Amino acid sequence: MPTFRNISTIDFLLVTNDLKYDVSRPAVQYVPRCDHSAISINLLFGTQRSGPGIWRCNPYLVQDLSFRKELKSFCDAASRYIPDLDAPSQWDHFKIVLKGFIQAFFHKLHAKHRRKEVYLQRQRHKLIRHHQHEHAAEALSHIEAQLDQIAEFSANTLALRSGLRWREHGERSNSYFYKTIRTRTQKQAIHELLSLEGYLVRSPNQLNDCAKQFYEQLYSPDPIEYDALEELLTQIPTSTCFDTATNNALTTEWTEEEVLACASKAPSHSNPGVDGIPYELLQLLLKHPFCIRLFTKVLNNALQHSKFPATWQQSIIASNKSQ
Repeated sequence: MPTFRNISTIDFLLVTNDLKYDVSRPAVQYVPRCDHSAISINLLFGTQRSGPGIWRCNPYLVQDLSFRKELKSFCDAASRYIPDLDAPSQWDHFKIVLKGFIQAFFHKLHAKHRRKEVYLQRQRHKLIRHHQHEHAAEALSHIEAQLDQIAEFSANTLALRSGLRWREHGERSNSYFYKTIRTRTQKQAIHELLSLEGYLVRSPNQLNDCAKQFYEQLYSPDPIEYDALEELLTQIPTSTCFDTATNNALTTEWTEEEVLACASKAPSHSNPGVDGIPYELLQLLLKHPFCIRLFTKVLNNALQHSKFPATWQQSIIASNKSQ
């Protein structure tokens, strides 16, 4: 199979004898905007020590018309079958089932892209073998344009996983993205920790227990002197306190219009909490009547009664070797 644009084979992958039995699925694939085709193999290595990590929804899904259509149907069903709970608990329950829906959709989308890519690569190989046929060039261009779209989605997803905040417009160096992901994983990998008792631990369970003990101690509140606190509060001048009008303005209940206006100003490629829902998806959800009503109730419960969803009281701490 040729690997260069002039129908020549000039690209190879070499493995040592000790790895040759671990190689599978060799492939030659078209790469958009490149003179060479991509050649790849699968290598089977040992299991890794890291877990799956924290789930994050791919914000590019909101650009998929089929996803938007299925999401609307999902929200319609959720409005009818959501359990009869208070608003904060309903919101947390909704996000749990929403996560399952998104994961199922993305798995189907990934499989669909993979099947389509394999089919297009196969058709391209056929056209290359019969490149002298009439209309072969036009058909080849059409196939490569579709492969280009799949590559764009894949590159955008890899860029998100790599944690890049900025990249050149159109940058699609998958090898760079993979290298960045690998570097981040290596930096986050912790192989040993010093326990509070003063000895080193290395097993995954011991590492988890050690980290838990450290952060529980770090974030446990110290006892305070209530008499000193009261004395401090009495020293605050009355002129620095809010008047009644300001207090009322700050504690007035949210309206649905205000929630939508606030959500429209949220940053891109960022997640508002541990649930992994990006602001792009939140903005889309709030266009549905059920979601905007429920979310407005959640905000007003927090404002008026200090009742928060459980997920709002959780946080994620990324440990590194310097801590």
